[in-house]
Amino acid sequence: MAESTLRVLVVDDEELVRVVVAELIQNEGHLVHQCSGAAEALEYFKLNSVDLLFTDLSMPGIRGVQLIEEVLRLGLLSKERIVAVTGLSFESPEVRWLTARKIFVLFKPFDTVALRWSLSTLLTGA
Repeated sequence: MAESTLRVLVVDDEELVRVVVAELIQNEGHLVHQCSGAAEALEYFKLNSVDLLFTDLSMPGIRGVQLIEEVLRLGLLSKERIVAVTGLSFESPEVRWLTARKIFVLFKPFDTVALRWSLSTLLTGA
């Protein structure tokens, strides 16, 4: 695996969004696994190494913020390796919680340029 190749976990209950995000990340040369919900993602984390998490915030059951909280609590990833994807407004409680903790938020709708920029930013730590 090349040094800049990441093992990325994409979590979103909307299949079309999940598949498109995964495909865009794969096109950037990264390995991608997809999960349709947070419970499935937590199970995946138990058995696999993940370098970067892209998770939707608005999912049924365990919400994205709860997934992020658990990933951080268990020390599975640092906050610098998490991207929260959302259609919520900047003023929503979930987005405020994330930004207060300096967790990267990517707002829907986004394009390939924004996705590439987020990957580049996380890779360089800028």
